[in-house]
Amino acid sequence: MTSPTRMLTTAVLSLRVIYGVALIAAPARLSRRWLGPDSQRAPTQVALRGLGAREIAVHVAAGEPSGSCLRPARRSQSPVGRRC
Repeated sequence: MTSPTRMLTTAVLSLRVIYGVALIAAPARLSRRWLGPDSQRAPTQVALRGLGAREIAVHVAAGEPSGSCLRPARRSQSPVGRRC
């Protein structure tokens, strides 16, 4: 059975991933209130899509089980890390 804390954490992480997907799909629409007319500009939308991708990556990684086997990369390997 899952604890209430784990369920709440999973819900928050899921919402953050959905927010990241929405930023990639419709950056101008999501940022209109906090960026105003600049949200329609192409360079701003590129940055917002990057923010969306970051939200997805960070919050999917945060949802990984603590027992997962992601190890830090060594100098001779890719900078991302490796799985067992």
